[in-house]
Amino acid sequence: MSSYPDTGYIAYALELRYDADNFAGLLDINQYYTTEVQVLPKDFPFEGTACLADTRGNLENPAPASFQSGISVISGWACDAEGIDIELDDEAYLAAGYGTKRADTASVCGDTDNGFGLLFNLNLQGDGMHKVRALTNGRVI
Repeated sequence: MSSYPDTGYIAYALELRYDADNFAGLLDINQYYTTEVQVLPKDFPFEGTACLADTRGNLENPAPASFQSGISVISGWACDAEGIDIELDDEAYLAAGYGTKRADTASVCGDTDNGFGLLFNLNLQGDGMHKVRALTNGRVI
């Protein structure tokens, strides 16, 4: 399956069944093979924007679906991160500064040294839509 739905998502998996009644006169074994579930399209528009009560971090700037141009700060917060990497268009990983004081994170994180930021010239990405993600320990915030 390779076509995308006009709206929403589509999920699918494949299952192969080998029902053997005395296979080749040797075995009486039924075998089943199933692939992992695939979801199309693979771009999730609200990925990483869960409610604060359900997450341990948040990418705040740039805001989802916002227009950005020029030199900007990519910023947010994360609890107990060893570091923050910024991913641009599924490719570039840039290290953001991490550990600035954010008193507003104390109730979620139990401390306040959770802010991160990266000054970046967004014009380097060219015209059009782009995806920015923040990761800690390889996981999307």
